[in-house]
Amino acid sequence: MTMLFVLCKESSGLIYGYTTTDNEVPGAENPDYIAWNEFPCDPPFASMEDAELRVQDYVGMVLSDGVLYPPPPEPDVYSDSMSVLVFRDRFTLPEKTSIYAIADTDSTMRVILDDLNSATYVSILDQQTINGVDYMISVGAIEASRRDAILAPALQVLGEER
Repeated sequence: MTMLFVLCKESSGLIYGYTTTDNEVPGAENPDYIAWNEFPCDPPFASMEDAELRVQDYVGMVLSDGVLYPPPPEPDVYSDSMSVLVFRDRFTLPEKTSIYAIADTDSTMRVILDDLNSATYVSILDQQTINGVDYMISVGAIEASRRDAILAPALQVLGEER
């Protein structure tokens, strides 16, 4: 007789898949197997056919003490590199206005802006980036207290391309 089993990592409770098998008792061989009719979902599976239709909805969830929980959130991922637009968005509008006003009469500031506008990405570890931000501080375009925020790693947002 064919039987559907939900696969649950015993150590973490993570529901990682499901399978059908002709072996009616694979749990005796592998404690990760939970028979469809013993799986604690709400509403309970009405039949194996119902389980086959709905079981995918539970993959990724966590089973703990007989209760299903949503999957834990993915940890934030930060990067030392970012798009030019993401880097520019770190500056406030008054800071941007000040930078461009200074660039009208300061050739060093103009070079910094030209290099930034020619780049495809910005690395906060690049000495040219660090020097550019420090120069903006030295000429009063931005406050020194903003340096760490501007040169901080960027949160990577999945699916977002800017």
